[in-house]
Amino acid sequence: MSSEAAYICTQCGVLLKSETEALVCSQCNTSITVSKGIPQFSEDYAYWGEVTQDVMVRINLESRNRYWKDVLREELSVSNRGAEVFSFLDDLNRANWHLLLDIPKQAVVLDIGAGMGTISHSLSRYYDTIHAIETVPERLEFSRIRFNQEGCQNIKLARANLLNLPFAENSFDLVVMNGVLEWVGMPENGMRPDELQLEALRKIRKILKPGGYLYIGIENRVGYNFFLGRLDHTNLKYTSLLPRPLANLYTNVRLKKPYRAYTYSLGGYRRLLSQAGYSRTTFYSPIPGYNRPNLIFELKKQSIDYFVEKYVAAPLTRRKLFYAFAKVLSELRLFQYFSPDYLCFAQLNAEPRSSKVLRHIKQNASKWQIDETVADKLWLFTQNNSGSLGFHVCSGNTAILHVKVKPEDDVALEREVENYAAVNKLLPEELRKTIPGFMDIATLNGCKILVQQTLPGKRLDEILGLLRHPDSPKEQALLFGYLDMAKDWLIQFHKAIRRQTVDATEHAFDKEKFLQQIHLLYGENEPNMRERAQKTVSTIIEELGAQTFQTIPQHGDYCASNLLVTKQQINVVDWENFGETTVPLFDLLHLVTTTGIAFLKSKNSDGSKEFNQLYFDRNKISNYSRAIVNDYCAEFGIDTRYVNHLLLVYLLTYHNRFHTEMRREPARRFLSYIRSYLDNQRNHIIG
Repeated sequence: MSSEAAYICTQCGVLLKSETEALVCSQCNTSITVSKGIPQFSEDYAYWGEVTQDVMVRINLESRNRYWKDVLREELSVSNRGAEVFSFLDDLNRANWHLLLDIPKQAVVLDIGAGMGTISHSLSRYYDTIHAIETVPERLEFSRIRFNQEGCQNIKLARANLLNLPFAENSFDLVVMNGVLEWVGMPENGMRPDELQLEALRKIRKILKPGGYLYIGIENRVGYNFFLGRLDHTNLKYTSLLPRPLANLYTNVRLKKPYRAYTYSLGGYRRLLSQAGYSRTTFYSPIPGYNRPNLIFELKKQSIDYFVEKYVAAPLTRRKLFYAFAKVLSELRLFQYFSPDYLCFAQLNAEPRSSKVLRHIKQNASKWQIDETVADKLWLFTQNNSGSLGFHVCSGNTAILHVKVKPEDDVALEREVENYAAVNKLLPEELRKTIPGFMDIATLNGCKILVQQTLPGKRLDEILGLLRHPDSPKEQALLFGYLDMAKDWLIQFHKAIRRQTVDATEHAFDKEKFLQQIHLLYGENEPNMRERAQKTVSTIIEELGAQTFQTIPQHGDYCASNLLVTKQQINVVDWENFGETTVPLFDLLHLVTTTGIAFLKSKNSDGSKEFNQLYFDRNKISNYSRAIVNDYCAEFGIDTRYVNHLLLVYLLTYHNRFHTEMRREPARRFLSYIRSYLDNQRNHIIG
């Protein structure tokens, strides 16, 4: 199988030959300039992007000498939507929909309108060759810098136009159009927008291999959120709902330009793709949208019902009207027609194929004692998590297995399997029921998958995300009830696995390592603050070293996203970090920190303000947090005078983990918490 697609002359279709800083056609002598390794097939230029052109130029200049994420974060920090835009550009989970397909690791992928490279970056971890095309040179330059810094050597950039693709026929296993099709009709060249879109889809059809996929991520013209006032691509409300002539009249009056950003209904997309020659189309609903697909499910009755039952029936929600619409539409069997966005997979005359994940499950069903009649009817409901893609493997309306998927070179899943085995040996039978049962781990065609038995319950962070009034006694009571359950489970767990009492120095409170982190925090420009902070850390480590604590291996990531809540109990998942630290109170402080911040968090906040509210202000939530910390300390004989000491050790330990793993965004967040701790050390109220 070819490792990459060949470039052709867009004038005569002949394969181009590579010469010094150019690609040359031997037939018509067309020469394509290659600048910084990027072939320049197109001269189209109309700047657009997530940031203004002058900011984009500045980001590119700065990123040549500094890490692109640090530069991007700084430049976006002055924007009201800066945190949201940064997360959007940094989130590699946005392309996890690809695991719903059956594509080999050796695949050649084309990302059309690649923008600032997030989707290409994500796909490069799973497939051998990615071609990314874009017309805006500033965005191409950013992607070039990004991919070089991230070591993405299997991504090939080109400046090229969708309507004049420089690739030979039958070149690609997957072509990606994420947020692109609606813009294809914008050029006012005498053709209608739908004619231009149809032409583009036909050109893509030619470069797809037999059995290859076209992926389209796009809005639904009649999505129910447009009825609730969502802005169309015209930046106006309700435009997409109007008949095309009326929409055109409206935008000409309001914007002095025609309406050309065409989107379609479900039936409209099916007709358009059929006209373009695609014989098989499958549609999924991404929630909340195709650019942030936290939940992905096929538009079939059983998966829509599962979504409504598991995710819509919420007593408290920030988006009551949104969920009310979803529930009503589901009951009327109309949800598929009014889904806000669509993920569409289109093929040419291909036999239907299950995703590689589902095929693996069905092939091993008998080994896992799944009845054959049940195995034949299994289907996937997809949930994007922060570190991996999770599949609920369902039979009917019930999840029977949970699957985690990560890139092939990621060792986290093997570590998790080892930890399951270790924990199971230590726990009594009652507690073993609250952690997942391990089924299988396998390397499969470019990725690793871990198959586990399912556990009941709803993720605590999802529950907290639906709350909107942190000052409401009703919502606070919910939070306190969940924290009580989580604290009680943790006490039982730690009692079951605790070891003998030892000197605190055996807990590896590495003073030198922590002092280096403080230097990183304050640097050369704040010598007085750095000296004071280092003195504080030295004193704390010395005082802790004189104490004795029980050695208790910690879960290592005991937070709201890893707790599944039912009315009766807490179930705990994600054990890849178990035993990495035995720092006393580590799990409990992580629970209090992450849960409290999630509950208090306001839109676009990085959590710093909420961290201060939780630990330095007197309020009901901080008072309750102090109470459960005191309860835990009483159970394990920890002197509460040292809780604030252990809080700093927890923050430093967690930051060091993220810093070592090069996870810069969470590392930066914990640095801000450490700074807040040191700046407010006289005002601590925990303990």
